[in-house]
This record gives sequence, structure tokens and C-alpha cells, in this order.
Amino acid sequence: MALEIRKNSKWWYAVFMVNGQKTVINLGVPITGKRPPKRTMLGDDEFERSRGRAMEAHDKRFREMQEDRTGEKALTKLAEIKTGREVTFPKLADLARHWDAIPRRKPPGTAYAKQCRLTLERFAAFAADRQRGVEEFVAIKPETAKAFMDAEAERGVSPKTWNDALKLLRATFSTSTRT
Repeated sequence: MALEIRKNSKWWYAVFMVNGQKTVINLGVPITGKRPPKRTMLGDDEFERSRGRAMEAHDKRFREMQEDRTGEKALTKLAEIKTGREVTFPKLADLARHWDAIPRRKPPGTAYAKQCRLTLERFAAFAADRQRGVEEFVAIKPETAKAFMDAEAERGVSPKTWNDALKLLRATFSTSTRT
């Protein structure tokens, strides 16, 4: 977290460490005044004022990065703009309850509903184990869903049960992106 000047540029740059890698961002603040011979030395008054503006921009960018490290706010705002309403992402642990809340013309039978809830609970446990730290359903990677389906096949389920699980996951994924 520092400011940087490049020889052939008229802009201030911010240097951040993101996931262990150095990231340099143009702050959009022009360098004004006379540059000192060394970065650690003081420049003229105009240069120091531009350094102050760059430091403010740096701190603002740093706060923004800290507030939204995962991009969750940006993703939520984008989804709200696209849909025109507030968007919530279901938690992985609430997957079975989310499935129960899907609007239907006719409620499912008790045996079918129980089977679906058990499949979704098995999927949630599998996904939580496979993708550590994931709490929201929307964060599940397609590879994890495929690995779950492979695990179901290895478990020895019948082709019909496997297809039912696949259809259930597809329906759950498609309705979770619309809610």
C-alpha cells in the first residue's frame, strides 16, 4: 500500500498487495509541480499538493477494496439493476427450505418432497466439504455440482434416481438465479 511514480507518466499510481500479488492501479490524479530527484525527498509545494490528492485517492480506493473484497456488493447491485428489485442469494444450508418455497401450481407429494429435501441436504453437505468457506448457493462452481453427480453415480443410485437428482439441481439452480 503505497504511492508510485513512473518515469514517463504524468499520473500517480497506487500499489496494493492482492492475494499475495502486487497490483498497480492508476489513481487518475495528475502529478503536478516539480518532481524531486528521489521519491523519498520532498518536492515543491504544487508537487506535495498533488501527492496529498493522490494519497486521498489511494485511501479511498483502499477503503473500497476492503469493504467489498469479494465483489459481493457489486454483484448484488448488478443483479438489482438487471431485475429491478432487491436480490437475495440463498444460503447453502437453507437450500432445502429454498426448494420448499418455490412457487408451484400443486404442492409436491410428501414422499417426493422428502426425497428432494434429502438430496438437497446431501448436495449442500457435499458442496460445503468440496468448496471450503462457501456459504451461498450462488457461489457453487459447476465442477462441484458435476462432482456431486459423479459421487451419486459411484454411490450406486439407479439411473432414474440420478436423473431426478440432476433435474432437481437444475431446477434449484435456475430458480435461485431468478429470486
